[in-house]
Amino acid sequence: MLYNTLSMRLQRRPKYMLDRAVQQALVNFSVGKNNRAVADAFRETSGFAYRSKLLRSSNRKSLSFPIALVLVFGALAYSIFQYRYHIVNISIPTLPSNPTLQSKPPEPALASLIPAPVLGPVEKPETPEIPKIITYPLDGNVLIACKRDRTLYVYKSEDSKWTRLAAFPMAIGRNSGDKGDDGDLRTPEGRFWITELLAGPSQGKMYGPLILTLNYPRPGDLAEGKTGKGIWIHGVEMGKNPTFTHGCLSLANEDMLSLANYADIATPVIILSDTVSLNPAQQIDLAGMQSEYPTIIAAHGRKSQKENDAKEKILDQARKYIAKESKDFPELDMQVLTEQDKAAILARLDQWRADWTSRSIDNYATNYSESFRDKQGRDKAAFLERKRKIFASKSKIEMEIKDPRIEMETYSRVKVSFRQDYIAEGPQGVQRSSDAKSLRLDEGPSGWTIITE
Repeated sequence: MLYNTLSMRLQRRPKYMLDRAVQQALVNFSVGKNNRAVADAFRETSGFAYRSKLLRSSNRKSLSFPIALVLVFGALAYSIFQYRYHIVNISIPTLPSNPTLQSKPPEPALASLIPAPVLGPVEKPETPEIPKIITYPLDGNVLIACKRDRTLYVYKSEDSKWTRLAAFPMAIGRNSGDKGDDGDLRTPEGRFWITELLAGPSQGKMYGPLILTLNYPRPGDLAEGKTGKGIWIHGVEMGKNPTFTHGCLSLANEDMLSLANYADIATPVIILSDTVSLNPAQQIDLAGMQSEYPTIIAAHGRKSQKENDAKEKILDQARKYIAKESKDFPELDMQVLTEQDKAAILARLDQWRADWTSRSIDNYATNYSESFRDKQGRDKAAFLERKRKIFASKSKIEMEIKDPRIEMETYSRVKVSFRQDYIAEGPQGVQRSSDAKSLRLDEGPSGWTIITE
């Protein structure tokens, strides 16, 4: 240790002076240690810079040699101890690579030299969280609103087959066609989603007990330049039947409460201009619904018990609303046409007869709805083209309507049955007929018009 101390101090201060005997001993020791740099440094010294009074005495020469011997032997003893300890440390035999031998405990002598491993707390590896894939449930309900039928259907997928669960008469926008602009009184067409359930009275008495809001306008609607907002499925003012809207779908209040059993937030609503087909799967884009469903859930889904409690409170208020309406307006259950409606329907029937006998195809066309279909499935244009040819081939047409009977089918649709006595004269002579006939009429922007014949 003394040797190391002197060698380090000597390297920092080359002019450090040593006694001649000590100097030579350290030089020899450094050469033995193969430390030439320190040996050269020791050679350059010539004596102690600071000597004690004892060394300045006349006995300096007699004391210097014993002191040098003590220093040299102390350094040699320390060096030998360090060397032997080093040999012991590096001479530990390695364990055999044979697995059967590795399982044996080490010898006691060697085991005492091998430090025991420090074991910390064992951490369990974290299990990565598997992201939950949200898709529209294959057995979920789908609402299909047919503007031509004026009916809102509820379908459910079961074993890849679509089953009808319910049907509710509905009213739609006063004007026909797809919605394009704010205030055009048209009901939009396409696939939408229910985004919220609201208490109707909170928005106004005209909405009845419940409101189901739709996500119109969608991003695609905005890209097409469509405007407008507030397209809902809602009830009506207490004591009234659904009638034409500004673009919403309107149901009777009791039907609105029943619909809440089938529909809620994130239920898809498909609005069609025509009727629903026998196989609704042709009109339901399931892949598109599944791709949109996660976005709807993330944006509008209920995320807390407080929101669920608010829903139940709204439904409870709606039940009380319906109970009060049934008590105060019992005639709603009879679905009886008003005298004003009956007069308007009979007036349309008489106008249709007069335009037919006048053989004016333009006047005759005003009696038919744009969504008209005849028994053969011809649309309005094809049907009128056929009638135009018939009118042109006749010189005279007379017709009489007997015993008309009106049956209410929905809130804005009736069936009129009667006996038709018909006489027509033309190149082939006189044609006569007396047959039972029926028409279906819808109340539209132009009043009651014919949708089937």
